[in-house]
Amino acid sequence: MAAGRWESARKYRVGRAVQEALAHVFRGDSLRDPVLRATNVTVLEVRMSADLRHADVFILPFGADRADAPAELLERLDRAAPYIAGAVARQARLRYAPKLHFRLDQQLDRAADLDRLLDPPPAADAA
Repeated sequence: MAAGRWESARKYRVGRAVQEALAHVFRGDSLRDPVLRATNVTVLEVRMSADLRHADVFILPFGADRADAPAELLERLDRAAPYIAGAVARQARLRYAPKLHFRLDQQLDRAADLDRLLDPPPAADAA
């Protein structure tokens, strides 16, 4: 196997392990922040850096009833990131805890916009 394929396969495997560990951390009661405990967060994807020291975590929050809720959630996640990274490293049995960079996933919004653009306009009634 070529070195590039080995590295990408390893990044993928570690990313999946981090994603599963994050889901376990978000499901549990180990987070102290009441907003983080009350918000349902789905981890859609984790992209690891080449050296496996950084992870871009793409999330989708559910149950946000305010317009500023996603920004507040990201701020709280960034504040709790060192603790979450340690819990992830223990859960996934990683040698090093990756630095977590939380990002809102915009793919579903973009897909809905594209779907809206591709739908034919409603037919006008000829009555």
